[in-house]
Amino acid sequence: MIVDTEDLSKRAANAIEEAGQFAQRHLAPNAAQWGQGLFDRRALFEPAGVAGLLSLQVPLESGGLGLTFSDKVRVLHKLARIDFSAAMALVNSHNVAAQLVNASPHELAPLYVSHLMRGTIVACTALTEPGAGSDLGQIQTTATRQGDGWLLNGSKTWIINAAHADGVVVYAQTQVGSGVKGIAAFFVLADSPGFERVAVATNSALSSMGIGGFRLTNVYCDSFHLLYQPGKAFVDIMGAINRARTYVAAMCCAMVSQALADASVYGHK
Repeated sequence: MIVDTEDLSKRAANAIEEAGQFAQRHLAPNAAQWGQGLFDRRALFEPAGVAGLLSLQVPLESGGLGLTFSDKVRVLHKLARIDFSAAMALVNSHNVAAQLVNASPHELAPLYVSHLMRGTIVACTALTEPGAGSDLGQIQTTATRQGDGWLLNGSKTWIINAAHADGVVVYAQTQVGSGVKGIAAFFVLADSPGFERVAVATNSALSSMGIGGFRLTNVYCDSFHLLYQPGKAFVDIMGAINRARTYVAAMCCAMVSQALADASVYGHK
């Protein structure tokens, strides 16, 4: 596909400018109360959807902005400068929208991506478990064949957006003992029978990040909602983790930059 670089640059510039305005107009007035635990997801995700902040890397043909990873990093820098937690919540839901388009453009994407971009539904990625962090080969959540679908059993914890997500990308082991080769990824709806949210105690300053966990007890997932076949899920999530290290570092730099600016203003009073 031929990319119109001039058009892409304009879209990127507009998105970065919109992110800065959104941060000042919407995040700055709300960050303090959200930091006290008074968070309502509709106050963040739907306005962000209107601002285009949930469609950054979703392709143009799917209704998104079709921006590059570098453009996304610049947008997140603007948001995290004012509210790191809110920026993390937004990018995690956005990433699932882009993932659905890439992995299931004809099945899952038409059902969920437009809603994710508008912020009317929220998504998250469930990797971390009580006994396993980013070492994917150690996860204990299992997916067992049940007819044409799968039964998922296990627990996930410390998941961003878990407290208010409608859809979850769950990474599970399909063949115990096979290591990363048996890992598959499923898009699971939070209203599925056997899906239970589990609260995680965190600092209230992180309330907009919606950190929490899930317990899956014989949650049925049809083959239609299998996002990545066994083996392919590992490649996908490791690439996502590496990219996240980059944009999270940029977001941390944004926080430090704002803190220094605030300290300088205070010091000159």
